[in-house]
Amino acid sequence: MDHAAEVGKVLGAAGVVAVSALSPTEARVDLRAAGYAPASAWVAVRDGAIDSEDAHRLFDALFEGRSVDFSGPNPLARGSWAAVPAPSAEVAASAALVERADEPRAGRPRPRNQRIAGWSLFGAGIASIGASVGLQVWRGKLGERFSAMPANLDAAQQWNNARIGVWTTAAFGGVASSGAMPLSLPDHERTPWWGWMSGVLGLGLSGYAIYEGVTMTSCPEPFIANEAAARACVQRGQESGRVALALAGAAPLLTIPLVYLIRPLRAEPSVSASGSGAVLNLRKAF
Repeated sequence: MDHAAEVGKVLGAAGVVAVSALSPTEARVDLRAAGYAPASAWVAVRDGAIDSEDAHRLFDALFEGRSVDFSGPNPLARGSWAAVPAPSAEVAASAALVERADEPRAGRPRPRNQRIAGWSLFGAGIASIGASVGLQVWRGKLGERFSAMPANLDAAQQWNNARIGVWTTAAFGGVASSGAMPLSLPDHERTPWWGWMSGVLGLGLSGYAIYEGVTMTSCPEPFIANEAAARACVQRGQESGRVALALAGAAPLLTIPLVYLIRPLRAEPSVSASGSGAVLNLRKAF
């Protein structure tokens, strides 16, 4: 590690990560960086490769200042490179990189707890939008009843109050389903094609909502006991409900490409070991 640190200083690096092959089935990763405690991690080499999940776990531990042995069935706390001497013997074995730079990389799922939270939130959002659709249909029937009896104050009040449920459930559904996207969308090196397609669909729904809002039927006052005015106001109410539903559907669709554009870059680590040493490979991911 001292030699690696000297090389890092020459290159102007703020920190050094040294990877050593301990055996055909085990590698060790040491961290020495400003602002971080000295730490080491051990990882298993299985079937000629190091698992990407193990690589992520060991780098999380290193940056938290913990020295952990992940090579066994259960993680064990161990001393860092400052207390344990680095291996000097070469190992006549090899392990392939988990992810090759020249191979297409599929989306990597988010951590399990984030996926559970994201899909739960998405399910609640979709259910809320579905409830809004049902309330929109119900309000339309109340509107037909009010239009047939424009002098009935009870029918007018029921129709008017029904708008609250339509708008509230649509708004919650749009917010919840949009908030689920950063938690549930897998990591990609760049925005995937289906992300752009969802953005186009979201723009289409937004355009439809704008069109409905601009061309919305006027509601003359007073509309009580005036059949023509009541019908116009009922029609306007249905149009406003469609605007709310269109915006609720557009929100998650527009959020998908935004997540990939805004999601910060982070390093995707992988490790390979060979008879002459070991190699750390980092690549960007959103």
